[in-house]
Amino acid sequence: MRGFLLVAVLTRGTAWAASSGWLEVERDEEAQSCPEVDALRSSVERLLETPPSAGTPLIHVTFHKEGALLSARLTRIGDEAAARELRDSHSDCETLTQAVSTTVALMLETRVTLPEPAPVGFAEAPKIVPAPDVVHNYAGFEVSGGAALGVVNGVSPELSASGVFRHDAFDFSVGALWILPKRISLGPGHVDAHIVALTSRGCWAPLNQREATLRGCTGFFAGIFQAQARGYTRDLQTSKPWLAVPLELSLGGQITSSDGLWLGWRLGATLLAPLQRQTFSVQGLGRAVDPSRLQGLTWLGLEAYLR
Repeated sequence: MRGFLLVAVLTRGTAWAASSGWLEVERDEEAQSCPEVDALRSSVERLLETPPSAGTPLIHVTFHKEGALLSARLTRIGDEAAARELRDSHSDCETLTQAVSTTVALMLETRVTLPEPAPVGFAEAPKIVPAPDVVHNYAGFEVSGGAALGVVNGVSPELSASGVFRHDAFDFSVGALWILPKRISLGPGHVDAHIVALTSRGCWAPLNQREATLRGCTGFFAGIFQAQARGYTRDLQTSKPWLAVPLELSLGGQITSSDGLWLGWRLGATLLAPLQRQTFSVQGLGRAVDPSRLQGLTWLGLEAYLR
């Protein structure tokens, strides 16, 4: 605790003056409710980052009351031109004392630690964030049935199934195709022929809405063509590779939809470009299986996707 010098004298019969360290305070008889030098100095130093260490007075404060008006004159000792005067009409000296403490601190040219103003209660404007691009990823399966045209002599029934991964307007599928056995009568006997193949497709949907989709696909089919002759002097059986490139167009739509499942229908046609036409002949009777140069599939299917 810093030592201080306290001196009290009676002057002019109506005013009391005292000094403490760097501060002098004078109060007239009517202003005795205003703080003494020690209390005022403590009030000022609480506002200062570094209180002055001077042992000689730097600031002189005079409290005066005339009628109902309280006033305080603040003077920097040795510089009368820097005097400031504060007035207050309250009956006590509390409000004036607060004003004097702040003003004295400013006059000492030392940074004042004042309470920060309370924040104004305005709501912050919401930030506008661009909506991210919506990308749909689905996994599901498709099953279909229809007719194979010209693949094994005329029209044959066909079935297919595939697993599908869909990314927005694009999808990729891997599955199987079965062109069911077809019986072809020739002479005294007959020939049964069918095709089993693995399928892969890549598709793009230029129209990709929940209610309707238009999809174009291509890919590669690879399988086995099998034929067996029965009822002849010598029954024959053959297995040959069957390879084809599909060009496919289909239209689909929604049947029903829930939070985790989408169920739809699809109607399509596939043009097949075989890499080699596989034929089958019976000796002495000619060709029993003679695929068309123009081959295709027509089908109707169901598709289901988990979301």
